[in-house]
Amino acid sequence: MSKISKLRDQAAAHVDKARWPRALDVYLELEKLDAKNGDWARRAADMYRRMDRNREAIGALERAASAYAAAGFLVKAVAVCKMILQDHPEHPGALSRLAELQSARGISAPTRPASPPIPAPALAEDTPLESLQLGAIIPQATESSAGILVIPLDDDDVIEVDELELLPDETEAELAARQQAADRLARTPLFSGLGPTAMQILVSQMDFIELDAGAALFHQGDRGNTLYVVVDGEVVVIAEGPPRVQLSRLGEGEIFGEIALVTEQPRSATIEAEVDTSLLAIDRDVIREVMQAEPGVLVVLLRFLRDRLLENLANTSPLFQPFQGAERRALAGKFSFLEAERGSVLIDQGCRARGMFVLLSGHAEVLVDAAGAAPRRLATLGSGDIFGEMSLLGNTEAIATVRTTSKCFLLEMAADQFRNTIMTHPQVLMVVGELADHRQKQYDAIVAGEADYDEGHLDLV
Repeated sequence: MSKISKLRDQAAAHVDKARWPRALDVYLELEKLDAKNGDWARRAADMYRRMDRNREAIGALERAASAYAAAGFLVKAVAVCKMILQDHPEHPGALSRLAELQSARGISAPTRPASPPIPAPALAEDTPLESLQLGAIIPQATESSAGILVIPLDDDDVIEVDELELLPDETEAELAARQQAADRLARTPLFSGLGPTAMQILVSQMDFIELDAGAALFHQGDRGNTLYVVVDGEVVVIAEGPPRVQLSRLGEGEIFGEIALVTEQPRSATIEAEVDTSLLAIDRDVIREVMQAEPGVLVVLLRFLRDRLLENLANTSPLFQPFQGAERRALAGKFSFLEAERGSVLIDQGCRARGMFVLLSGHAEVLVDAAGAAPRRLATLGSGDIFGEMSLLGNTEAIATVRTTSKCFLLEMAADQFRNTIMTHPQVLMVVGELADHRQKQYDAIVAGEADYDEGHLDLV
């Protein structure tokens, strides 16, 4: 066992028996031996705080923030700065430290023309982001038809990470670990490409949450308007059922709850801490303020939302299960983000569907026109519902009209993209015939009053 491992176990034993001074001495020794690891300074700060030595605790947290940022662990660095600001809101330098360290990390975003400032939306505290006119905020948005705007989510403006060089007394393995950390940082939505102003807004206004192992952050059915980032530890995503089922685990740097920023829907799963876990919490009011400083943040958030939903779609739909790795990432680029006003016709009965849709927020109605009779409403669609693939699979006219009954945000894979996707993957074609047959039988049963309309649904966590 290495000396660091032995000292770590000694410190843990002292903490278990509440021997704070002894644990502190060990953590300070670990910090000297392993200065690039910010965990030791952060744990030393915890010992200082338990002994009411707050000034020394702040100094240890500053060292931890510097170590985390220098190693590329920006999420942890943000969390440590937030810990400082919780006790000392006016602490000099805490807000600017991250921006300065980030600029020295060799992480850069492509140069683009400066965007004009966005007027602050006059919204009540609980008003969802969907009340904003996203098409007006994002200049590249184009109108595809009456009341429907297409918001591009191209992946050309990705964050690039320069190749790092060996530092004095650094091994190749340590360099590789630093490079991996920097690469991970560049893929962290919201944080990776923020400028100093937006970063300071986030650090000053987000909340820092600590959960004990087994504690619930929120429950299925709760109302939500907050996005979370795992600083360290791990949470589990649980469907309450019955039966109660664990859906997935989320660890350091992972984001969840982003759907709550653009919808009013209740939480579709329970989140519990698997181990002692630290989180950053960012509500939609903070996101609005960040958008004013960095308009591009909205596109980053929407792109992340699109990719998360695609992952759910690929994991649940037999059409897309064959896609993996690079193919799945390429598939994400085939979806557009739509903003549709109330009364917009997304699919028109008797015409081929323009694409396959995933409804993110708002509501739509499914209507069937019968000769000599008023249109019959088959169903009301809400967040997570999928529609349009029935017409695309059979290459036939749509059997019903889908019309929005409120402002809606949607993902769309256009008909030509859908056809190209399934035609270039023979394994996908194998399921198309079965699905087309199933849809026809379903429609016949609906018309006969023997079944309900159902074209699929995604759980939006």
